[in-house]
Parts: sequence; C-alpha cells; structure tokens
Amino acid sequence: MGLRKYLPIVLILLSFAVSVLYYPALPDPMPSHWNARGEVDRYMPKDTAIFLIPILLVGIYVLLRLVPKIDPLKKNIEKFLDEYEKFILVMIAFMVLLHIGMIFWSLGYHISFNLIILPLMAVLFYFVADLLEKAKRNFFIGIRTPWTLVSDEVWEKTHKLGAKMFRGFAVLTLIFLLAPEKIIWWVVLMIAGIIYLVYYSYQLYSELPARKRKKTFKL
Repeated sequence: MGLRKYLPIVLILLSFAVSVLYYPALPDPMPSHWNARGEVDRYMPKDTAIFLIPILLVGIYVLLRLVPKIDPLKKNIEKFLDEYEKFILVMIAFMVLLHIGMIFWSLGYHISFNLIILPLMAVLFYFVADLLEKAKRNFFIGIRTPWTLVSDEVWEKTHKLGAKMFRGFAVLTLIFLLAPEKIIWWVVLMIAGIIYLVYYSYQLYSELPARKRKKTFKL
C-alpha cells in the first residue's frame, strides 16, 4: 500500500505539468462542458479551464486524506483502509484522465466525449462497488442515510445491495456506449437506483424489532 499511497500525488502533479506544457497551444476560450450527446455546450476562459481540475484535485485529495482522521468512527474506516486507498487512486486517476481528454479535445482531437467519459465512469463504478462491499459504518464514506448510520445490520445489507447495483451500473455504462443518443436513460436509471437504495435502508430499519432499534447507535 505504501507506493499506492503516493501515486495520487504523482497524478496530480502530472495534471499540472500537462496543463503548463500545452497551455500555449490551447484555444481561448476552451470547451468546459459536454452535453448528453457528447457535444460541447459550454466554454470557459483558458486560464480558468486549464487549471480548474488540477486545483480541484488538490482540494479533493486533502479532503479524502482527512476523512479517516476526523471521523468519529475512524476505527471502522481502518477495517477497509486498503479499499479506500484504491478508491482515492482511482478517483484521482479518473479526474486526471478526464482533464487530459479535455485538453486533447481542445487541441483538435474531436471525438465524442462520451467515448472518453463513459469507459472511465464504468471503471470508477466498479471500484465504488468494491469500496461499498467492504465499507464499515462511518460518517463520510458509503451510503449514509439516517437508517444506515444507526444500525450495523442496516448498513451491511444496504451496502451489499449497493455494491451489486454499482457493478450493474458499470456494465450499464459500457452498454450505453453503443447507444450514446439514449444516455438520458442511463441518468434516469442511476437516479432511480440511488433512490431505491435510500428507500431500502429505511425499509430494513423499519423491519427491525423495537428493542434492536433502541440499541443500534454506537460510536
């Protein structure tokens, strides 16, 4: 785990280096947003667009590193720290590759942005599923509803289902590469799945015997 812990820093530095290297060749303004069809629909001044993601990455990385230290249930986070480290690496890599894709698109390599972002999201969802499967109850990481946070039993069952759903989302994301014009349905299915997970956690908690509900919350 030692080397993997520092790879996100290397990737963040790489994002800054690529930004500086290609800065003179990039147009002003730069494309900054693509619609559901993978077409540019928003632009941003070059000075902002080229360094926005690298700077955001610094903040995200610092925040992700702080979480295991400040969570009142940090002992639980220690139980799945290896999966959390993998998630940090994959999350940073996802955003760095997205940033590089944006730069190369701006340099004239005009392919549908869906061909960039959808495969990356499929990989991200797979690692999210792995994280959910191993996550123990805490206040920052996972499916945090009022009902998962007060019951280990509800937490475990909700996250087991959540892991299966996010693996399904990963496959679904790749399927929609074949029909990018219908990507809106991918968004609808994702939102519906997340809403169901929230409801599922409530349902599990409501089925707990009254005596177990009174004894569920423990730091």
